[in-house]
Amino acid sequence: MIISLESQKVSPRKVYSFPRIDFKIRKINKIELPKIAILLPFNNRDFLSYIIALFIFSLLFSRGWSVFIPKGINVKQTSNFNITTINLPLTSVDIISQKIIKGFSARENDTYYTLENYHISEDLSAYALKYEISVNTILNVNNITDLRELKNYQSFKIPITNGFLHKISSLDTLERLAEKYNVMVKDIFRANGLSSENISTLSEIFIPGVDPETWGWKSNIGNFFIYPVRGLITKRYGLHLNNFTGLSSFFQGVNFKPVDNLSNNVSASKDGKVSLVGYSSNYGNYLYIDHPGEMRTLYAHMEHIDVHSGEKVKQGQTIGSVGSSGFIGAKRLFFSIMKRGETVDPENYLF
Repeated sequence: MIISLESQKVSPRKVYSFPRIDFKIRKINKIELPKIAILLPFNNRDFLSYIIALFIFSLLFSRGWSVFIPKGINVKQTSNFNITTINLPLTSVDIISQKIIKGFSARENDTYYTLENYHISEDLSAYALKYEISVNTILNVNNITDLRELKNYQSFKIPITNGFLHKISSLDTLERLAEKYNVMVKDIFRANGLSSENISTLSEIFIPGVDPETWGWKSNIGNFFIYPVRGLITKRYGLHLNNFTGLSSFFQGVNFKPVDNLSNNVSASKDGKVSLVGYSSNYGNYLYIDHPGEMRTLYAHMEHIDVHSGEKVKQGQTIGSVGSSGFIGAKRLFFSIMKRGETVDPENYLF
């Protein structure tokens, strides 16, 4: 009896024929070697899949999971601590202070003020020129409103930059002060050598980069004359003997010699109005400034002049530079003060 597989719906068994690869080796010394046959454990249809699987396995084995990570991403594990440079403070307060100091770019050993011994015979504006800050800043930081009180001082503080001493109220914070005066918090923090953001225990705080007069602080400095240049007096007001002629002549002002090449700027000694700008064989480039109270100042031998006749100038404003124009043998500034048309000793009026 014959039973048909088709009638029983039985699929015939597939018979796989494994591929065979024959390697034929050439004759060696005229001796023909036998052929080598290798049977592969898969059929022709699975050969490509096997090769792909083998390639993927080799790739994973050599690179690990990093093969799936896009280029440009660094997965290297790093530590945020450098054990060799950590210095742990003794208390939590020290830790907080160090974080604040670091956050505001402050240096714990910074010196923000210089204590300067004051000699009555010296001029306050000379100190201002020496430290390159305004007279108003020195007066404000030391709470001096009347220059005539200087005789009561033996020393005063000089900050490293111009600024204003703010009286602290109960509502003040560093952030509010920074916003009010348009300065950075870290600058206030550093200028005062702070170690904490809490300023409630302070009575006043220095705001760097601020003009005291802009915020209502006043002194009587405007009634006095300041040094027009950062320099040394080489010739004083009065009678002098000419060594060449043997004759005496009256010197009607003072000569200033700049202390260095960076001290060539000439400043207005007091608020006023430029009344004349000119040149002469004796004075070289010169200018006059008229001031209230029938006072006038003269600046001569200048290299160049930065203001013009009729211009209003403020005390301390740059009006030109020191030079050697006119009848003079070296770089000097001739400075003279006149009161009601008569010259007076400038050193009696300079502060």
